[in-house]
This record gives sequence, structure tokens and C-alpha cells, in this order.
Amino acid sequence: MTNLLVQGCDVLQLSDGKPQIAVQHDIEIRGRKITAIGKDLPYKEDEYQVIDGQGLLAIPGLINTHA
Repeated sequence: MTNLLVQGCDVLQLSDGKPQIAVQHDIEIRGRKITAIGKDLPYKEDEYQVIDGQGLLAIPGLINTHA
């Protein structure tokens, strides 16, 4: 299974039940699990498929039941 790194996206997170947007963060996904969210996450190019997320909003863990 491919490891993914979404770079530079805005991430909608809940903190104490309140929504917050973390601007220009990376999301690391190993296999089928989100393993890290943060700024400028380190990675090895040969281990990840990198996706440019600039200008996009990610909502980790959201399941689209309408698809």
C-alpha cells in the first residue's frame, strides 16, 4: 500500500469541540491511517507519493456518505 503525503493544505480540526483551521499543514498517511499532521513534515521521497494540497481544505477522518 502506498504512503501519501499531502503538502501545504489547510486542515480543519476540532480543538475542545471548536473548529479551527491549521493553515498550510502536511498530512502523512501510511497505508490506510493518518499518522501525522503538522508543518513541514520530514519524509523520504522514495517512500511517499506526494500530493500538492496548496489552496485545498482537508477534513481528516471525514467519511463522505454521499459518494
